[in-house]
Amino acid sequence: EDDLKKCTFIEFDGVFQEAEIYINGQKVGSHVGGYTGFSVDVTKAVKAGNNEMAVRVNNIWKPDVAPRAGEHVFSGGIYRNVRLVQKSKTYIDWYGTFVITPELKENRGKASTVKVATEVCNRSSLSSEYKLVTEVRKLNGEAVTSVTTTEYVGANDSKQFVQVTPAVNEPELWHPAHPSLYKLVSLLYKGNELLDSEETVFGFRWFEWTADRGFFLNGEHLFFKGANVHQDQAGWGDAVTEAAMRRDVKQMKEAGFDFIRGSHYPHAPAFSKACDEMGMMLMPESFDEWKSAKMANGYHKIFDEWVEKDLVNLIRHYRNNPSVVMWCIGNEVPDQWNGNNGPKLSRMLQDICHREDPTRPVTQGMDAPDAVVNNNMAATMDIAGFNYRPHKLSLIHISEPT
Repeated sequence: EDDLKKCTFIEFDGVFQEAEIYINGQKVGSHVGGYTGFSVDVTKAVKAGNNEMAVRVNNIWKPDVAPRAGEHVFSGGIYRNVRLVQKSKTYIDWYGTFVITPELKENRGKASTVKVATEVCNRSSLSSEYKLVTEVRKLNGEAVTSVTTTEYVGANDSKQFVQVTPAVNEPELWHPAHPSLYKLVSLLYKGNELLDSEETVFGFRWFEWTADRGFFLNGEHLFFKGANVHQDQAGWGDAVTEAAMRRDVKQMKEAGFDFIRGSHYPHAPAFSKACDEMGMMLMPESFDEWKSAKMANGYHKIFDEWVEKDLVNLIRHYRNNPSVVMWCIGNEVPDQWNGNNGPKLSRMLQDICHREDPTRPVTQGMDAPDAVVNNNMAATMDIAGFNYRPHKLSLIHISEPT
């Protein structure tokens, strides 16, 4: 009975590929797209005593064609972690915290404030003042800095708390050779009552991109030593454990790599966590297909309805990971050859990335260099990314110098 006074959610890190969720026979939510996590509010459907949850998973959008997602065949099912979460009627939203260190680049790593935007949801029937205490700590719990803000949140409404801490001097910088991490502890109060708390791991680091010399991390010129990594494991398919993901990152690290392209879809949160902790730079990738089809059962069938939702989901999941140095919006999409669609779609998706995270550049993996240079799709991107055909890269750089 006490649980019924709270908000109850079921969080899925991934269900492939079309899911419908039922509680006690009542449909409470659905999700399309197998690689992005989602949260389902089941508050109104649960009851005191035993409850039954059923998840119907459909992996075939077109019955006479094998289930696919872009270029690759994947089995259907619940293949990532699932959590039951209960919160008070006023709470910090799921992945609702965004952390940046705005002065770190200007101060060359010597000092920076920590700017935090936190989404607070008030599901109660009363408007009230709420206090948010945000603390920056080292992973061992040592306090570094903090800020407290009180805001009025309306009934059945939400409010973004924007806070800036006092400057942190001489922070330990995140780098592949020494991946120093901090944690942000968010404490939400009504009066003296603690309503909710969240921990967000982040890092102090800054990077720069230049047209003539490339990439700089914390002022150090670096060449990426990287490779594509898929989530699947031999014999397991995509339903791999966190230990298996950590093993992949560890083996890459031991082989001398410092960069991973998450090919060709969003990986599980445990993968980016391992990259943070082991010092592996990461490029999360969103889509293997846009509006033009690669496969009959590909993402093009749901692109218009789901593309913004899925891209926002990806960015909000991984925008606090210090390992993430850029976003990738596509892999060898057939829209490259469409001069009317390709540049416009590229710009639209890149603008969504900038809106959700103004701190990182955006790229995509293009494998039609002549087409994308001639139709200006390459020029649209913050960083023009090319797959294969290295003999053309010098000519591309001359035509697209910035």
